[in-house]
Amino acid sequence: MKKILHIILIFSYFFTDISALDINKTLKSCEHKNYKLCSALGTIYFLGIDVDKDITKSIVYNMIACRGDSKYCSQFKKILKKNKLNNLSDKQIISYSELACELKDSSSCYYLGNYYAYETNHVNDKLSISFYQKGCKIGHAKSCYQIGMKYYTEAYNKEGYLKATSYLEKSCDGNFSSACFNLGVFYQKFLIIDDNMTQAKKYYARACKMDNMDACFNLALIYNSKMSKDNYRKTIKLFKKTCASKKSLGCYDLANIYFLGEKNIVDNNKARKLYQKSCSNGKANGCNNMGYIYECGVGVNKNYIRAKSYYKKACMLKSKLGCNNLKNKVNCFHPNTLK
Repeated sequence: MKKILHIILIFSYFFTDISALDINKTLKSCEHKNYKLCSALGTIYFLGIDVDKDITKSIVYNMIACRGDSKYCSQFKKILKKNKLNNLSDKQIISYSELACELKDSSSCYYLGNYYAYETNHVNDKLSISFYQKGCKIGHAKSCYQIGMKYYTEAYNKEGYLKATSYLEKSCDGNFSSACFNLGVFYQKFLIIDDNMTQAKKYYARACKMDNMDACFNLALIYNSKMSKDNYRKTIKLFKKTCASKKSLGCYDLANIYFLGEKNIVDNNKARKLYQKSCSNGKANGCNNMGYIYECGVGVNKNYIRAKSYYKKACMLKSKLGCNNLKNKVNCFHPNTLK
């Protein structure tokens, strides 16, 4: 008895009262991503408490818990160690994952989809799609996304695109921002015919709320293309958001608004700082425009040496305009020296 209690204490890592659990309710809770109870199920099957002892199920439920939440991985390792399985073979991992997928663990279905999609020696397109579909049916957003993108690359007509977007919509509804973003791209590129721009803005906005900076940037460009007073406010807000991110996507475009005086707002100091940030993040056009600012003395003292250094960087970043400005003196009153 003392030995059993000791084992229960070891494996009840998060202090679940295993003896009080209803096995059927626990199974349902595990299916609904209660990973604490998945881990408890692993312990129940390991010890054989009110069920037949089943080491395979013990391992599978602990694998589900570990995949769902890394804090349960130490419990999984203990189960493996107790069964002298410190290092699972590739074949064993796949076998246990297949069982986990059948037990409606969407993460394991997704794992298997990826395995058969990308594992060099085991690529099997049919199996990959099959497991992604199982994962998607259970509600795994990334699984839906993988199917949607695959169908999109193979689509050749409207019906094919609609099939692809149906999976991407499920993924987007599951809060996977890349799916929302790509739906925006598809609609914007007229791959879907009906009400395309309204739909594009809707999906970009959803992805942007999930901090997908590419979506925020594309949405800003749409608003910027039709500069009403309301759109202007939205554009500025979105460019500021993307500029503040690691990608610094909107810095150059925001600088243009201040530098070129769109909506009669000219702020050369803000524009210069934004062009500088854009250039520092490898944007050729930002470097070129910094060169123009220093060559023409826009809000700064003219400095031909600094101007040339910026043109050189722009040229190295494959800007034809930067290369041209590096070789020739610019006309400070001619817009073609700017991008």
